Amino acid sequence: MSKSYGNTIPIFSEEKMQSKIIKKIVTEAVPMEDPKEFEGCNVYNIAKLFLDYEERSALQERYKKGGEGHGHFKLYTHDVIWEYFKPYRERREYYEAHQDEVRDILKAGAAKASAVAQPIIEKVRSATGIKY
Repeated sequence: MSKSYGNTIPIFSEEKMQSKIIKKIVTEAVPMEDPKEFEGCNVYNIAKLFLDYEERSALQERYKKGGEGHGHFKLYTHDVIWEYFKPYRERREYYEAHQDEVRDILKAGAAKASAVAQPIIEKVRSATGIKY
């Protein structure tokens, strides 16, 4: 997947937008009642990234059984991805609403990095004769 190809799934987008993008995933044209091949299916390959062994096996059985179209699997994939990233979206929303806290975290990180880097920078300056 590549952002420049326009085939990414934005995890922080609105739910409708994410669903719309997942619905556009290219799949084979197989009648709904027929079994589907999960191996090589773009929708399955994305969904399996978010599933444990039992969930993957259950999804494979749904593909093999037939009676569901790729649209059903796309909706399922959307639900799985939406739930997986829910805590991250909530955390992002929190920090977007608390910008001062973000700045404090960044300042603390900068101070910590500076404390580690400063002795090394001094050694390099001394060895090279660079004055600051």
